[in-house]
Amino acid sequence: MTYRSDEIVELRIQLPQFAEALRQARLNYDAVVDQLEKLTDTKVIYDDVVSDTYKADRIIRTVSDLSGVPVSTMLSNNRHRPVVIARQVAMFLIKDSTDFSLGRIGELLSRGQKPKNHATVIHSVKIVLDSYWQAKNTNTETDTYRLAEQSKDLIAGGYDL
Repeated sequence: MTYRSDEIVELRIQLPQFAEALRQARLNYDAVVDQLEKLTDTKVIYDDVVSDTYKADRIIRTVSDLSGVPVSTMLSNNRHRPVVIARQVAMFLIKDSTDFSLGRIGELLSRGQKPKNHATVIHSVKIVLDSYWQAKNTNTETDTYRLAEQSKDLIAGGYDL
């Protein structure tokens, strides 16, 4: 294949433009890859937070449904036994199912009220674990144990309100 001199001149003129277009395409590609990596990292962090928030909300609604204690009452400062048991079971299940701090769990279960502190959450978890121990060693089921087990089963089975 032979080229005429005018074709060679035209190719030489277009070559820098072509090289610049390739350089721009590479820069755009690198920018897209960088942006995609940032979005992926952000999505992983977002998914973890949203996932835990969703789990906590679902646990609260499930325990509320099974115990017959309305969510608003469960999140209040009400100290009636059924309300306290439901709140303690919810705290235990949230601690067991999420990466939330004890303080964050206390905040979740006292919306609009003075937040429950980490010691309250520790006490609630201890009460539920004690009821598990009692059920295992004495073959008697407490209300706390029964509610915790039913809630766990429903949550694990994909129960959704």
